[in-house]
Amino acid sequence: MSHPHLQHLETLASDLSPWSAVFPEGIRNIQSLRQEFHTRLERFQAEEQRLSIGIMGQVKAGKSSFVNALLFGGLPVLPEAATPKTANLTAITWGESPLLELEYYTKTEWQALKDQAASKSELTEAKMARELMAMVEKSGLDPMEKIHKQRESISFNSPKDLVSVLNDYAGENGRFTPVIKMIHIYLPMDELKGFEIVDTPGMNDPILSRTEKTREYMARCDVVFFLSRAGQFLDASDTDLLARQLPGRGVKRMVLVAGQFDNVIYEDGPQRNSLEDCEKNLCTRLTRRAEDEMEKMARDFEMRERPALASLMRSMKTPVLSSTFAHGFASWPEDNWGKTMKHMHKLLQEMAEEEWNSRFSSKDWQRISGFDLLQEHYQKARNEKKEILQQQINGLIPESKQQVALRVEELEDSVNQRLDFLNKNEISVINEQRQASESRIQTIAVVLSEVISKNLNHIQKTRAEILADIQGSLKEFSNLSTRTGTETYTSYRTVSTSKWYNPFSWGSSTDVATTHTRSYQYVLASDAVEKVTGYGNESAASINRKFSENFDPQTIKLELRKALLKEMETGSADFNPGWFRSVIEQGIRELQIPVFTMNYGNEADAIVQEFQGEIRSDKMDSLNLMLSKALHKIFERIQKLFIPAVAEVCDQLEKARETLAAVLTENLHKELAELEKAFADKAAEMDSYKKLLARLEEEKK
Repeated sequence: MSHPHLQHLETLASDLSPWSAVFPEGIRNIQSLRQEFHTRLERFQAEEQRLSIGIMGQVKAGKSSFVNALLFGGLPVLPEAATPKTANLTAITWGESPLLELEYYTKTEWQALKDQAASKSELTEAKMARELMAMVEKSGLDPMEKIHKQRESISFNSPKDLVSVLNDYAGENGRFTPVIKMIHIYLPMDELKGFEIVDTPGMNDPILSRTEKTREYMARCDVVFFLSRAGQFLDASDTDLLARQLPGRGVKRMVLVAGQFDNVIYEDGPQRNSLEDCEKNLCTRLTRRAEDEMEKMARDFEMRERPALASLMRSMKTPVLSSTFAHGFASWPEDNWGKTMKHMHKLLQEMAEEEWNSRFSSKDWQRISGFDLLQEHYQKARNEKKEILQQQINGLIPESKQQVALRVEELEDSVNQRLDFLNKNEISVINEQRQASESRIQTIAVVLSEVISKNLNHIQKTRAEILADIQGSLKEFSNLSTRTGTETYTSYRTVSTSKWYNPFSWGSSTDVATTHTRSYQYVLASDAVEKVTGYGNESAASINRKFSENFDPQTIKLELRKALLKEMETGSADFNPGWFRSVIEQGIRELQIPVFTMNYGNEADAIVQEFQGEIRSDKMDSLNLMLSKALHKIFERIQKLFIPAVAEVCDQLEKARETLAAVLTENLHKELAELEKAFADKAAEMDSYKKLLARLEEEKK
């Protein structure tokens, strides 16, 4: 990996290496900056090369063919094996060799599915669970055989072999399809380099943990395309899917796509005078629909206190009208068209000839496809990502240069102090300085210990403030937004079928069915899971942020240096304060100031085990109660972890204070030992130090 600043750091490290035995700490500090910059640059450049693309939409919305056409020139890179029964979350990326990584349900998740299947619920989630259980029974599979494994990797010879391998795990009749939770596909195809494609479950997921994982992936994506069939544009299933699968925050860009546009052209065309009139009518109709539905969703998200999602919905009021088939008609050789494509092409051309006395041109197909606009959207996302990452990379350079300047100055100071000592003294002075310095170290150690003690007291105060803030935020996460749904139900009434003219019918009756619609209130279990996860994440972020603001190892070291300089202002005739300051400052730099870290658990699993999907009536209170308990458990866990974690930091800081005098004395002895060696060939050593100073001076220019 080549970068001008990295090359400069490599040259500097190489130039300083001849003195690494004489000034090991100072030169090691400078040389380590090269590896630090290399690691961070490598991470940014690797991230820059990958664009994460999320695909949302119902099953049969044409997601796979859409991505194949948009990114891979129509090549069947993404398989279309998934069916409504599977609803797999699938991530596809480039890999050095073809590999299929499978993640199975956990025991807890499988039991939740079995419980849903056994229920009498008519919710989509329960119906899916029953279908999965029926698949297990039909295949004769022992589900625990795979569930015990949790994960499994399968290699295959080539991308072409993927479909046959995948059919067993994601196909409609695949033997292992029912137990698959997520699939990750790695393919050594150049078309995949630079992309990560995330294909989400196309329906309400019966597994809450997978809903959470879907949301995590969506938040990570640079651009998300939401596909809705133009013929059933933004129906209730679409809007419900959006409400359930979108994460509360993090989605950067979202594009609404009215897919399969060719179908509605074929349906609407006979009522219009031309293709232009047809496109204009459909564009007006679909855009109006998008405006209405996206505004409704935006208001719903605002009522649920999710302003970021409300803003995202309002950004999707202008859909991209798209047809994968039309893109193929304009761009692919006819030999690459499938049967369905050829049939649709024939129908559309015949309709154009009969109704408009014209034919579709290549330009018409390209315009109808909407792919120029779609390409613009994802290319804009890529350019924005590159720009953001480039800004971050550019930010690394001044930060690295600042560190180089600081460490060069520290090394230069050490070299000058030693050179000055050699120039003004003889070897007999070393013993005098040893005695005077060892005596002074004890006094300075006491002064520096007071600085550490002050920070210890501040840490204890900060700990109490942080816990109070986290406890205070519990209320913010405790309330679930109530939603309104509609359902149909059937009632029966008995009516007489007697006819006055037919004595045999007298006394007869029949039951007449009447279908009704009613509204109901509900909350989503997935919202509760997101609340619990959000509280945990925000609490951890708050702890790390506030603790780092109040406890910074570098700030403590700066305070120690200031205290040292103040103490060094008082000296004695037999004591060299300049040389001694350099030795003590090195000891401060090497002082191990602990870094605060803390991990905590997640209580969302308890909700996942107990609740799924829509929660109504009396169960709403039960879910709210469990949410409250889960939030308080997280707070209690944070409290139990945080207090000992802070105590450990304090213990380490206390240890650093107690060992301060010993560390400073050890550094003093090391420096005096180096001086004794230098006096053995004083002239040569002084000449060598001057060369080092010249190189450091050159670096400062």
